[in-house]
Amino acid sequence: ASMQHVDATGKRRTRCAIVRETARQLQDTTIKTFLDWFPPGQCGDYMRTTKTYFFKVGDVECEVMFRALDDADDVANLNSLELTFAWFNECRDIHPDIVDAMSKRIGRFPSAKDGGPTWHGMWGDTNPPTMDTWWYYQMEKLDPKDPNYMRCRKIQVTGSLVKKERICKTNAEWARAGEDAQK
Repeated sequence: ASMQHVDATGKRRTRCAIVRETARQLQDTTIKTFLDWFPPGQCGDYMRTTKTYFFKVGDVECEVMFRALDDADDVANLNSLELTFAWFNECRDIHPDIVDAMSKRIGRFPSAKDGGPTWHGMWGDTNPPTMDTWWYYQMEKLDPKDPNYMRCRKIQVTGSLVKKERICKTNAEWARAGEDAQK
């Protein structure tokens, strides 16, 4: 936020979204930690009903919007949002459609008539992703068609009408299993 150029009023204005997968995770961890780092009253004001923190230190003013975005169905919650930047907390749990949609919402605040953003971007923090997540393959730059690419499927458990088991294998292992099933 401090990298933003000063506007006509002498302020560096930015807007960001801080994203976590569920509302419970957002409340129990992300917001709690943020408010510990930036106590309301000292660095700005927190509006609990809208989950928005108005950060104000010196000439820096940043509207921080906390959002729970779980899956592709939540993409619509980003429509018309105008942000400078976004931060994904525990990004390994964030659906790739959310990241893609967010990339289209950043760099829109402040508006061009107010000078536009000096900088915009996205970043995230996370524990190491497991091999069955898209983040792992994104970070390792692996091709989904590679024989060593890991894929997980939910397989019906024999004897149960509802229970499914999650099975993870490489593409090569799935191919061999398919060949064995045809014998």
